[in-house]
Amino acid sequence: MIYDTCKKNGWQIDILINNAGFGGQGDFTRERSMEQDLSMIAVNIETPTRILKLFLPDMVKRGSGKVLNVSSTAAVMPGPLQAVYYTTKAYVTSWSNSLWRELKGTGVTVTTLMPGAMDTGFAKTGGLTDTKAFAHTVKPDKVAEDGYNGMMKGD
Repeated sequence: MIYDTCKKNGWQIDILINNAGFGGQGDFTRERSMEQDLSMIAVNIETPTRILKLFLPDMVKRGSGKVLNVSSTAAVMPGPLQAVYYTTKAYVTSWSNSLWRELKGTGVTVTTLMPGAMDTGFAKTGGLTDTKAFAHTVKPDKVAEDGYNGMMKGD
């Protein structure tokens, strides 16, 4: 486990970036399998939740730390044919906003990055290359820089 390895080696985590996630397309009832959707929930929701459940107490105890949770603009709208993906991103955004408030005054900040469509392998992997959302993508390096700078400021 990552947390155990860090503790064993005496590695202090000052910055934690939750950026794992994947999407997928298809009608929830007719095209998406239970396994596909549960795998997405495990990666997009369960994994960042478990990681912060382990690492946040140490950050709070020492009074410092920064977290960047990567969500998506998909978090704030319905997502027909991507219902589970959009919902997982809504979780990340709502959860991050809640943690941001809970951590006020602790010296630990949580920042939520909500990019739109980017020029990465995400669209191809998720079968989304022909969708309107990916017709005009942005370069991920600028998005990453903006997210990092926001996190460092505690935004």
